Amino acid sequence: MQARSVLLTLAVFMATLAGPAARLSAEISVISDCSRQGAPAAFAVIDDFTAGPGTATVPSTGTAPLTGSGPSSSIAGGVRRAVLNVVVNPFGRPAGLDIREGHLVVDTGIRTHHSLTLLYGWNADRSPADLNLDLRAFDRLRLHFDAVDRDTAGAVVVWTGGGIVSVPLGAPAGEDFCMDLPFADFAGDPADWSDVQHIAIVIQSGGLAPAHDYAIRSISAVVPNPEP
Repeated sequence: MQARSVLLTLAVFMATLAGPAARLSAEISVISDCSRQGAPAAFAVIDDFTAGPGTATVPSTGTAPLTGSGPSSSIAGGVRRAVLNVVVNPFGRPAGLDIREGHLVVDTGIRTHHSLTLLYGWNADRSPADLNLDLRAFDRLRLHFDAVDRDTAGAVVVWTGGGIVSVPLGAPAGEDFCMDLPFADFAGDPADWSDVQHIAIVIQSGGLAPAHDYAIRSISAVVPNPEP
């Protein structure tokens, strides 16, 4: 447990490095058209943002945590820990995180460098609480974005019984699209997808002109239908 706490600290520390020289890579994500593809052949909800509503605001710079709880059918493990962090904000405008009615929405101001970290598999007090998810029936994680106004960067880290794996996550500007993260693209230790213990998702400022607003509809593990 101590090792997992240290790893959580490292993951959150990485998420706070949202300055121009320290953005996480955004190279591997696969874009798919959710509206054309329709419902996946099979899926397991990681978070559909219908439970655990709340709002958090960073007035200028700093960190605003937001913890939500709900049934495991809506939030994997029943607890979601979200952390909005702002490290550069020359105009001192507030940045906000809002979760309600099936959406997670982030609003930041002009030239604001931010990061959002979503954590699953930890209790509200940050102690480990294994998800014990068996995702062998699926072949990827999927983030369904409602809208993104500027390209973002980031990464996804997954703790499994076989070790820790990660993959870059970079969402382009657009509306109603999915970012697919095939399990085969995760790098690191040999992953045991039958025993997923924790998931950390980091989304942060990308591009040369930070001022990001975006909305996420859901996060899930899926087997997609072929696109027509």
